[in-house]
Amino acid sequence: MTKLHADRRLFVPLRTAPFDWFSSQGKKWEVRRNRGAFRADRLTCGRRVELRRGYTGTSLWGTLTKTVSAANAAELFSRVEYPVAVPTVTSKAEAIALVEKLLGKDQELVAFRVDLDEERAVQDIPFDPDLIGLLDLGKKTTTIRAGHRDYQPGPAVLHFGPNTRRDAAIIGTRLTTLDALTVHDARTDGYDTTDELAAVLRRFYPSLGADAPVTVVEFTCRPD
Repeated sequence: MTKLHADRRLFVPLRTAPFDWFSSQGKKWEVRRNRGAFRADRLTCGRRVELRRGYTGTSLWGTLTKTVSAANAAELFSRVEYPVAVPTVTSKAEAIALVEKLLGKDQELVAFRVDLDEERAVQDIPFDPDLIGLLDLGKKTTTIRAGHRDYQPGPAVLHFGPNTRRDAAIIGTRLTTLDALTVHDARTDGYDTTDELAAVLRRFYPSLGADAPVTVVEFTCRPD
């Protein structure tokens, strides 16, 4: 594997009302146009999902468990019960009208079910305190660890010593080897070249061989 997308979370920005419906009003399904990141063949069951209030607000995490495609809103709501997609309307006709207003008439649509985590486990990732500067400047968006690390897409806390931390979300992981790391890997980790990156990694893992497995973990810092 050479890309992070295999385990990458599905990012779903939401307006305040739909976000709150997921949080407390029984919404289980999200409806989108069947295109781009929300193309039906990309919405695989088991994929981790981050529902976020806007682009900088709080997040809910869950797992994608079912997908339904349809030629239009009427067909969609013949296959998905409208209250679990649009909890505030009182009829199927209202749900169809609202979706057509927001997404357009006669649009190919996809709906996907998100089962929210009952308890969203926060993963702890320790860092060398000297790396906090690279992170805060936006120059470090990955961390590379020796061996296979079972980090999962979802919330995390990055620890830079006992008194400094940053809230983050793991976006995806990739298992590769030291000698297969690229210049892009070096730069997202905060360095200019693969040689510089390898030298830094061997400071932490002195016995790391060229063909040794490493895990690339991509993350994004979360606003307070």
